[in-house]
Amino acid sequence: IEGMMCQHCVAMVTKVLKAMDGVTDAVVDLDGQKADVSADKAISAEDFQKVITTAGYTLKNLITPEKEEDETMEKTLKIEGMMCQHCQKHVHDALAAMDGVTAVTVDLEGKKADVTTSKDIPTEAFAKVIADAGYELVK
Repeated sequence: IEGMMCQHCVAMVTKVLKAMDGVTDAVVDLDGQKADVSADKAISAEDFQKVITTAGYTLKNLITPEKEEDETMEKTLKIEGMMCQHCQKHVHDALAAMDGVTAVTVDLEGKKADVTTSKDIPTEAFAKVIADAGYELVK
């Protein structure tokens, strides 16, 4: 952040950053001409740019932390009602079509599906997809 000259500037930048929707904390460093911001949701670079510019300063560089390389989650779902390989394929295809699902293995004999996801998917979402396919998720 360019243009900060004193503690008043630090206070102004801190105030406008903390007022942003999603920001949980902001620590402004006058000497480093930067701010470290924590948020509980994604905030666009444009939103930061707008807030800083409106306050009378210049946002030169926005650095976002790298995401964890492995954000996958694995769940085993117990499923009732599968009788044949057609049922197995039907459950597989229904689960594989879900947003965030990256891999599915359905075990007909074990009456279960092992699902790998790229994000947390609520059990209720799996239950709805399985029910819509004509089967039952056993909790």
